Amino acid sequence: FVFLPIFNLFLNLFNHRTNVDLYSKLMVFDLSILKENLRVTSMLVMLETVKNLMRRNSQKGEWTKVYIDEFHELLGIPVVANYVLSQWKEAAKYLGMMNGITQNMTDLVNNSPDSAKLTGIIGNTQYFALFHQSATDISLLQKFVPAISPAMFHYVEGAEPGMGLLKFGSITIPFDMKIRKESDLYKYVNSDDIKKLDE
Repeated sequence: FVFLPIFNLFLNLFNHRTNVDLYSKLMVFDLSILKENLRVTSMLVMLETVKNLMRRNSQKGEWTKVYIDEFHELLGIPVVANYVLSQWKEAAKYLGMMNGITQNMTDLVNNSPDSAKLTGIIGNTQYFALFHQSATDISLLQKFVPAISPAMFHYVEGAEPGMGLLKFGSITIPFDMKIRKESDLYKYVNSDDIKKLDE
């Protein structure tokens, strides 16, 4: 009985009206400072909120674009991975575009004990932008994205910043979008030094 108030407090944590403007054009969910005991619940609340927004926007004929950075973290938790896979498959039906961002294919595979979920997500993805990849990551990508020929992966092994591969459906093309460091645009797209954006 001593723990009952704490347990109720935990259950009520997400049972309040939000102070977030759910009608804003841009919403950002930052889970980086959450403690481990709240991460799973927070991820599920976030994904459910995104799904509801997607459905609401689709009723108005509006597309919803979802960008998930450090995507591999969501696939490392089975209950969250199941939810992500379900949402990934249903997104287009509700005019949604799901985008997962991660640096290494090995992170995705290592954090996905059930590779069928990762295969399901990749199989329901029509667009890939691949930048520099290590030889290890390329060998994993060849397994999960067999539609890209081995010769094309030459463009991402040791690729310079701004170069890589784009895959649209069945079409794969190399790209070179390097930007001169002296240009004004460079300081806005360069992520090496975030402090420059504040100057």
